[in-house]
Amino acid sequence: EKMIEETTLLTVLRIEIMTRGKKQGSPLSLEVPVPERAVSDVNQWMHTLADALRCNESDAMATTAVSHEKMALGRSHIMHTSNPRSGLWAELEKKQTPKHSSANMQRTTALLLLCVLFATASPLRKRLGGVDYPSGDLAGMPISVSNSSECRQKCQANSNCAVYVFDSCGGSLCWLKGSNFGAAREDPCRESGGNPNYVGRWDLKTERGGNDMPNMPVIVTSDFPLAECQALCLSTSGCVAWALRTCEGPQKCYLKSSISDRSPLDCVASSINPSFNGGWQMNTDRGGADMNIITFPGNSTVADCWAACNGNPKCTGYAFDTCGGQTCWLKNGNPVDPGQVQCRASGMSQTFHGDWDEKTDRGGSDLPNMPIMMPEGSAAINCKARCDGRGDCAAWVYNKCGNKCWLKNAQPKPGPNDCSISGLNRGWNPPPPPPPPNPTNNGVITYYNCESGQQGACGGWIKNSDAEAAVGDSMFKNGAACGKQVRLSGPRGSLVVTIRDSCGWACEYGHFDICQGAFGRIADPNDGLVKVKWAWV
Repeated sequence: EKMIEETTLLTVLRIEIMTRGKKQGSPLSLEVPVPERAVSDVNQWMHTLADALRCNESDAMATTAVSHEKMALGRSHIMHTSNPRSGLWAELEKKQTPKHSSANMQRTTALLLLCVLFATASPLRKRLGGVDYPSGDLAGMPISVSNSSECRQKCQANSNCAVYVFDSCGGSLCWLKGSNFGAAREDPCRESGGNPNYVGRWDLKTERGGNDMPNMPVIVTSDFPLAECQALCLSTSGCVAWALRTCEGPQKCYLKSSISDRSPLDCVASSINPSFNGGWQMNTDRGGADMNIITFPGNSTVADCWAACNGNPKCTGYAFDTCGGQTCWLKNGNPVDPGQVQCRASGMSQTFHGDWDEKTDRGGSDLPNMPIMMPEGSAAINCKARCDGRGDCAAWVYNKCGNKCWLKNAQPKPGPNDCSISGLNRGWNPPPPPPPPNPTNNGVITYYNCESGQQGACGGWIKNSDAEAAVGDSMFKNGAACGKQVRLSGPRGSLVVTIRDSCGWACEYGHFDICQGAFGRIADPNDGLVKVKWAWV
């Protein structure tokens, strides 16, 4: 009755029942309501029932005479009903008149009606009229079939087929679809259904708690809820995992925005979106720096390894055995760039935060040949590792929007930039300042005795050993030269002196009168007046 209430277009199937033996009765003719798309299934069930009845021991047992003529669709007798019990079932009750009420006839009639209803309800329960599942086609699709039943049988015979879709508008095309089929959508010319034999890559009795997307859960009502919940995740932007509560009705599907650690729970099945990629690269490895090795159970993927790394604050990278080993290597420290290795997938942590500044740039002071185009899947720590490995790198900037790395020969001030992450090389030692340029100006030096101390025109007292000098009015400029430094280069070497005094009109421009102790460091005091080269510092 529920099946008929959900169906508006019914075909009346005429069935004739007769008895043989000592007590023969008049044939009983029934008109049974059958959805059009289920007629072929009714035909098969009727013949099966007829074979079973012929094997019964009573010579008065009713048998059935079923022919394709009697099973033909009454195209002119299509019924539309909104209340099947008031119209359709009342019509059936009238057919069962008292003269056909023998025990055998009643049992036969009941069996036939049960058979027809079972055959009719079964396809309706598993098939969805007017529903399409886009994408996810297996190779070689579509294929040509004679009807939807054959399409369903093709799917059930294929272990990779999760659902099927049949062209119900007069065509003969059938699409078998894998586990990555899209979310259901209305299409009046499509009939679809699930494969009860399909076993997907999901983990039974396994929860992935938390990280629910908004407006969860989604109620799943089809006969293939696991495949449908997975399809919802595949077709929803931002869904990386899903979980289905399987022991309560209606069944509830939870889509996840991130991957949590798995935990055992009887009434939940869960899995990871097989199309999700958290930035890892297939057939690559990042050797060394192993922190921990995990062996996962069940249908694990590289996404589980990715989640384990992102959930560990010390993990900087990871590698996963993609050839069935279910092994995950978590890394700590500066990882190496990925190398080509079969049966491996590897990537960098997206949550690790090292000694750097997010959304920060440091402009200027680039080393030659910058920027460096980083390998696919790199992160800030890979750029940092490039800088840490060079003695001339003082700072670094990683642009995550373009996967580029700049190394710096100084430590510029930070500035805001949403796409940049930057940091300093804590082990960098600034290079010594370059030697000053050689003095080029011609001049002379003399000395005076500062042994008892001399008060300078710039203030303060000058000692004999101090590298200080007096200059003439043309250089002193009423004290403007006080504190300035000059490099003097003489026969014995060079010396930087500070102007602290004035020798007035007696000293011309380029004449430096210094204390005797300082004089002896660049020339012989016995010479008295010595030619030198000089330059402002």
